[in-house]
Amino acid sequence: MKKNLTFIAFAISILLSVTTGCKKDTTDPLIGTWQYSFESQRTINGSIVPVDVLEELTFNEDNTGKVKFTYKTKDGNVVDVDEEEFTYSKTENTLTIALKDLSEAETVTYVVDGDKLRVKDEDGDITIYTRK
Repeated sequence: MKKNLTFIAFAISILLSVTTGCKKDTTDPLIGTWQYSFESQRTINGSIVPVDVLEELTFNEDNTGKVKFTYKTKDGNVVDVDEEEFTYSKTENTLTIALKDLSEAETVTYVVDGDKLRVKDEDGDITIYTRK
């Protein structure tokens, strides 16, 4: 009986070390999903209406990603969702994003500070995303 308990304890410790040892820790702070909300207008049934827009940027470890825009009316109804895949490359503080459907890439400067991603575009406009 004691031998069985020792074996079970040993098996559990091996199982725990294998499952926790296989988790991949990401050291790149850019990896993950970032969100930014803003107000805009959208044409719905021929009328221009105010909408809330949620932009989500997802950066994967393999230098691919996705941008997603969710448009909601002021009462919370989703009226449209746009998604586009992209590839990216980066240096210490520059990020070049190429949308799959466009032939031209955009280069911006960026800084990750904790759960904030600050992006400065070519016109000098700064957008602050929050980690999801």
